[in-house]
Amino acid sequence: MAVVDPVVMRRLKQFHPERILFGYLFDLSVIALAIAITLQSYWFYPIAIFVIAARQHGMGVLMHEGVHFLIFKNKKLNDAVTRYFLSLPLFISMKHFRSQHLAHHAHTNDPVHDPDWARRLKLDGWIFPMSPSHLFSIFLKDFFLLNTFEMVQRFSGQQSHVGARLTWMEFITTLLYYSVVAFVLFHFHIFHLFLLFWVLPMLMPLKVIRRIRGISEHHGMVVLGTRTVIGSKFDRFFLSPWNINLHIEHHRFPQVPCFGLTELHECLMKDSEFKKTAAIYPDYYSVYKECTRPIESPSLTCVST
Repeated sequence: MAVVDPVVMRRLKQFHPERILFGYLFDLSVIALAIAITLQSYWFYPIAIFVIAARQHGMGVLMHEGVHFLIFKNKKLNDAVTRYFLSLPLFISMKHFRSQHLAHHAHTNDPVHDPDWARRLKLDGWIFPMSPSHLFSIFLKDFFLLNTFEMVQRFSGQQSHVGARLTWMEFITTLLYYSVVAFVLFHFHIFHLFLLFWVLPMLMPLKVIRRIRGISEHHGMVVLGTRTVIGSKFDRFFLSPWNINLHIEHHRFPQVPCFGLTELHECLMKDSEFKKTAAIYPDYYSVYKECTRPIESPSLTCVST
């Protein structure tokens, strides 16, 4: 494993909640701007739902920081902020996600012990390589809500995962949270706006965005493992916000917050062995080409080493 200077690593591991706040406010501001433009010109709506979904995805990455206890040093404060400002607005249980995600880190790409990998191996849409037309059809099905079974299976898998069950207090506070949201939406007669500008972007384009990012992180590789995708500014806005594209770096050093991953990447690239062996891709088109290589290429169901 590549070695990073201990002094640098200590600095990279420091908590910077103000950066998370900046990212959160940026995501909300972009969403608000997209809504405002659409309310003035409805032709913008097809663009707006992709922009909104991209920033919902950004919020999801910030939630991921909280799942790793990287927002605040105080774990109770970390979890409260993560739950009420990031996970519940996205209809995600922080506890369920943490249970699965930490298992994914501990057993990456293990067909038995990695919950993400085990679930996906049972689904046609996650077995690579596949033809370009098949992959495109999966994206279309995601967008038009035709992959509902997969969404239900993911939810049920989260519910059944060991350690993921909510306590009565967590259940009651969750119910109260959504009850307050529902009251506000109906009281101010904005439920239709909530559906148009929050729920539909989450159900349609966000599903596609999450699949693209999910594929790029671990799937379709000739040698099974984890990818880092550098990408363009456009890619990082829509597909991999807040440095989540630096995924090898995150897996090797999950205690480094997302805003430190760029410097961590630069440090690791100075190590000749890391630079030689790490699966670093210049863009998402390179990932697409690997995932859609000829079908007779080797199967990818082995355990990562």
